[in-house]
Amino acid sequence: MGLNIHRLKVLNIARNRLTGAIPVSITNASNLVRLAGNGNGFTGRVPNFNGLQTLEWLALNENQLGSGEAGDLSFFSSLITSTELYLVSLVENNFGGTLPKSIGNISNLVTLALRVNQISGNIPPEIGKLAKLESLFLGPNQLTGSIPSSIGNLQKDQAIVSLGKPVIWHYSFFFGSDTSTVAKCENLQLIDLSYNDLSDNIPRDVFGLPSLSIFLDLSNNHLTGPLLLEKGDLKNLGYFDVSNNLLSDEIPGSLGSCTSIPQSLSSLRAIEVLDLSRNKLTGKIPDYLGKFMFLKNLILSFNDFEGKVPEGRIFKNASEVTLDGNSKLCGGVRDLQLPRCGTKHAVSHVLKLSMPLSCGLLLLILAFFYVFVYKRRLAKKRKKRRHLGTIKFPLKENEKINECLTSILRIGIACSKELPRE
Repeated sequence: MGLNIHRLKVLNIARNRLTGAIPVSITNASNLVRLAGNGNGFTGRVPNFNGLQTLEWLALNENQLGSGEAGDLSFFSSLITSTELYLVSLVENNFGGTLPKSIGNISNLVTLALRVNQISGNIPPEIGKLAKLESLFLGPNQLTGSIPSSIGNLQKDQAIVSLGKPVIWHYSFFFGSDTSTVAKCENLQLIDLSYNDLSDNIPRDVFGLPSLSIFLDLSNNHLTGPLLLEKGDLKNLGYFDVSNNLLSDEIPGSLGSCTSIPQSLSSLRAIEVLDLSRNKLTGKIPDYLGKFMFLKNLILSFNDFEGKVPEGRIFKNASEVTLDGNSKLCGGVRDLQLPRCGTKHAVSHVLKLSMPLSCGLLLLILAFFYVFVYKRRLAKKRKKRRHLGTIKFPLKENEKINECLTSILRIGIACSKELPRE
């Protein structure tokens, strides 16, 4: 890198095949505003940027910077002099060590993205000093400890925090014994805690955030129990994914206002994507899901839902609904390829009607046959009497006739009884 670059304001060398270390001479570009070196093969440590006081944008994503060891992020202290710096994005590198406390002194920082590195240790509480911070992306890394309560001090209207895919924190590390940390983030619009080892119930404080409107992803964990939603929760949420967990009971009714789907889910009027697949949810699919005007993708596959599929809005388009793995469902549009509802009951009803008729017809045939045989025998006996004189009919013969007719009547009564219910 040449030395006569002090007038350079924008340096965009992204998506090339550049390798080696970032030259120290870059710090001579005293008027540099934007530095973009994404998608190359840069290695080694990032030089100090003490001379770049006008720098506003630093993006070095998708390189091989850092060594995975302590001190890789020491250059952050040199960024304090870049008083206009509002974006630092170092995604997909090899940065190790801990997050330096000096991050809290980059006062105008709006976006900090350090995803997919090897950063370890705690999130420093100094991060709560970043009053203008809107977007914080820290996962996946090897961070431990709890979310510092100072994150609740982020007052910007569009704060986004993503710690997922896959942060290796455990549930206790995220929230500890005090979930009020999350509740303090009154302007939080996005939560991504997917692909972790989170277990136990989803904390109530997560659902109580009124600002959540973009994204809530808790998928691919070991979360159990019911969805603890209350009416009015997450009413502005656009994307809700809790798939691949161990959730049970019914889908909460609060979803209609965010085991089975609870009535509280009806509160999710702005939802566009709802994924509840691969859990242990039971009961009927609530009708209110068919009333969500903005819902574009509904995934309820591999649960234990039963009964008739609703007929509202999204259920009229099979390409927008996934119901695989729910063998007890019936009805819906033809493309869902579900059995018709009431098929078993229809067969049972036909049997209930046909059996008595069949029995009655059989009885008539038997009675006719018996009378026919009896008359033939009687005719023969009368013919004999003409030759032998008058002979009285034995009493036992009359009794046999009565017993036979009684048996036929009993069979008719038994056939006319209602068949056992299913």
